[in-house]
Amino acid sequence: MGFANLDDDARGTEGFNRFFQDATTIDALVSRADKVVDLMRYFRANS
Repeated sequence: MGFANLDDDARGTEGFNRFFQDATTIDALVSRADKVVDLMRYFRANS
């Protein structure tokens, strides 16, 4: 592995980290949506 590859590796790692940051925010949004759905089911069942 030569020095010419270092820039490509740095760019790849940056993209990889950004992908995982996006994935964690998507997971957070999905779990929040699941909680909203659970609340709606709860209120519908108890009304």
